Amino acid sequence: MNKDKILRELEAEQTEYEAVDYVAVEKPEEEIANFKATVLSNIKQKKAINIRALEADIIKIKSKALSKGIPYQTLINSVIHQFANDKLLEAKY
Repeated sequence: MNKDKILRELEAEQTEYEAVDYVAVEKPEEEIANFKATVLSNIKQKKAINIRALEADIIKIKSKALSKGIPYQTLINSVIHQFANDKLLEAKY
């Protein structure tokens, strides 16, 4: 690209930018709160995953979940959450 073409493109972008009509928000605190709520709700959404695990491990997890009275998927989700948040202690050998 030559210098004149770049300058023309920059001037066109500047003109487009200046042509936008910005509207002041009447209640910015409320808008910010709504935006935060939307972001947080999207962050907390669960995502389905598929994994392959040893059958013996799944049987052990199901047994532990049964003894705790919770679904095994809930137990697996809890372990993932604890690990992701550095709250899962490593086994000491």
